Amino acid sequence: MKSSRVLSIFAKAAFAFAVLYFIIRTVLNNWSEIKSYAWDFDPLYMTISVIIFFAGYVLLAWIWARVLRLTGHPVSFGAAWDTYFIGNLGKYIPGKVWTIALTAYMSEKHHVPGVTAGTASVFAQAYSIISSLVIFTSFFIFYRYALNGIKLDWTAPIFVLVLLIFLAPKNLERALNFLLVKLKRKPCSLGLDTAGAVKIMFFYLLSWLVFGVAFWIFVLAVTDDHSLHLFFMTGVFAVSNVIGFLAVFVPGGLGVREGIIAILLAGYVPAGVGILVAFLLRLLTTFVELLCALFVLIRKGSIYGKKKGASRSR
Repeated sequence: MKSSRVLSIFAKAAFAFAVLYFIIRTVLNNWSEIKSYAWDFDPLYMTISVIIFFAGYVLLAWIWARVLRLTGHPVSFGAAWDTYFIGNLGKYIPGKVWTIALTAYMSEKHHVPGVTAGTASVFAQAYSIISSLVIFTSFFIFYRYALNGIKLDWTAPIFVLVLLIFLAPKNLERALNFLLVKLKRKPCSLGLDTAGAVKIMFFYLLSWLVFGVAFWIFVLAVTDDHSLHLFFMTGVFAVSNVIGFLAVFVPGGLGVREGIIAILLAGYVPAGVGILVAFLLRLLTTFVELLCALFVLIRKGSIYGKKKGASRSR
């Protein structure tokens, strides 16, 4: 048992290093392109991008509060912030279960059963992915985007079918439970109705649009390339993040997300430039995520300080 666990950890680490090696080698092989590229840093655009990224994460915490409310466990925005951003740190540990585990642990501290919070987290992630498919599908329908000369708009009907099927919570529940049984875990049930599912998906769709705007402005801030369309960049951000999330062997989708961004931007910027832009984006989003998690510690410290001061006054 221990040997299989060690082999699993080793395999995950090897995969992560292989991805990073490929990315670093691509950057080095294309260093002349990177050096000769007309970089044009704009502090104003970068500031606006950071603000919008932060607003996007605030929206995600608000959505998480709505998800818990729909499950019959209303919490304050502050409590939702705590559970979401501490749980979010789990994605930087190999295996996506840590995000769910940390979210469940923090939720219990705010009087939400850990099992309910864990199940809600799984459903929320599922609907976040489904809403990204809406962006992805719309992108193909309206832009008929070609990747290396291969038309991909034929995938649109498939995504529409997936959307229609899984908007019904019972269908999503069956699919998730099938996977959980295969992974030898307990089945889950959220008790969510279709109206609630549509609301959640709409909120996540809105969040992808906010992040898409932030990503678009970020690229403008470092490249000043106005040929990149806002809707296109939103699709790139959504698709790369979902694929990075599904790459369970890599913490936070590190390297995978960057590779997907570079591939999708290949028709507009050189490969090395695309990867470097993607890694700069990683630094920015990680900074904002850590800042949001830091607010939890600051808030907890201020609450603790008030309680301590109140006890002394007594």
